[in-house]
Amino acid sequence: MAYIVKGNFGSDIRKEITMSKRQAFWMAILSALVMAAFITVMFVMIKTVQAQEQPLCADRATVVGQLSEQYSETPAVMGLANNGGVMEVLSSDDDRTWTIILTMPNGVSCMVAAGENLEILPTKPKVAGINH
Repeated sequence: MAYIVKGNFGSDIRKEITMSKRQAFWMAILSALVMAAFITVMFVMIKTVQAQEQPLCADRATVVGQLSEQYSETPAVMGLANNGGVMEVLSSDDDRTWTIILTMPNGVSCMVAAGENLEILPTKPKVAGINH
């Protein structure tokens, strides 16, 4: 097998690179191994991301109890979600940590998000006749 490299490097240079059948065989094997390694790494990365995206779910009492015990978080805000669940924001007394959970009508609560440094924004004054 021969590869011809052409280029203009100030003068007309033509260089031929030859590869034996044995070298070509090992080059093909090496290329296949590199490709297999790449595919394996991508597969592992995708599976890791998918595993991290799965919410942690249990009955509400267990979830709220663990958040209270581990992070001193208690419910601070709640609202009804469009899917019939109840969304709650739990925060620690000093607002350093927070967690959002969604509790479905069957009593199962899933942690949706969590973080640090919660900042409570001031509310806007309500004006009669204007809905916010």
